[in-house]
Amino acid sequence: MLRATYKEAIPLKAFVSDGRSDLFVRVRLYDYAGLQINDYLAYHQTEGIYCASWTPQKEGYYTALYDFYLDEDYTTPSIYERVTEDIEVTSDKTNIARMLGLHHENSVLDQQTYSNRGRLLSARLRAYNSRTHADAALAVTPDDYTTGLLFTWSINATYDTSDQPATFTIGREP
Repeated sequence: MLRATYKEAIPLKAFVSDGRSDLFVRVRLYDYAGLQINDYLAYHQTEGIYCASWTPQKEGYYTALYDFYLDEDYTTPSIYERVTEDIEVTSDKTNIARMLGLHHENSVLDQQTYSNRGRLLSARLRAYNSRTHADAALAVTPDDYTTGLLFTWSINATYDTSDQPATFTIGREP
């Protein structure tokens, strides 16, 4: 089973063991319910490896079906058997990046507002895909820098009448 990350391109690869490079390979992609999502044309890369690229737009389970043809019209089947591959699309990598951002890795905290007693009332937290982008976000007008931006959260805090913390919320922005 091939694992893929939601919204990141993955290669769909087929292999012919004799290294043949003159075939035409069509990849049909199906969702879990068996509905065809799309067709892709896989092109020869090297030594019998044919490759196409797919960027999953939804999490779930998929099947790639590889057919080998002798002609570019995809009408004359070759002697090679049809190959299938199961694909699991998850957001594990995205969720890990989100957790690291909430732990302030490559993050920028700005737009803070404070009470008269110096207590944080609100702020914005932005997580970037690298320290370079996080550092750059500090050097420009904050709302203008989106290169490498992964997530944005709004932070809100309230305090009771004795100035003790009452609520603290962090909400992800769309």
